Amino acid sequence: MTIYGILRALRGGWGLACFWLYTVAFLVALPTVFLFPPATIVLFGSALLSLPFAVLIGILIRVSYRAWCRRALAAGRCPACRKRMQSHRDPAADWKCEFCNRVFDPDAEEQMARTNLPSRAADSAKYTALQ
Repeated sequence: MTIYGILRALRGGWGLACFWLYTVAFLVALPTVFLFPPATIVLFGSALLSLPFAVLIGILIRVSYRAWCRRALAAGRCPACRKRMQSHRDPAADWKCEFCNRVFDPDAEEQMARTNLPSRAADSAKYTALQ
């Protein structure tokens, strides 16, 4: 796996990992309210104190991801497939790789494909058939 792939996976999964970590902490703290109340206070305090660090790590992952992508785009290469582009990149417009079809905005942020939406052609055909 490339550095880009690792950073992309970290960026995509960091929020979900934090969510599940806090959910597990809540589920552990819930029965300890009745069994050993000081443990609940310690868990609650540690969760509150760890929240800023979780946010800072998320910001650090995002900054390193964008820096890695900017570096590859400045060299004229796609950050994902690392192939050299034939076309000249306009720094003010979105950039699409000719090989892997990934799209990056001017800030080197990958535009994720929205696969859960129906195509507009199918919707327009459905509404024009009703008339």
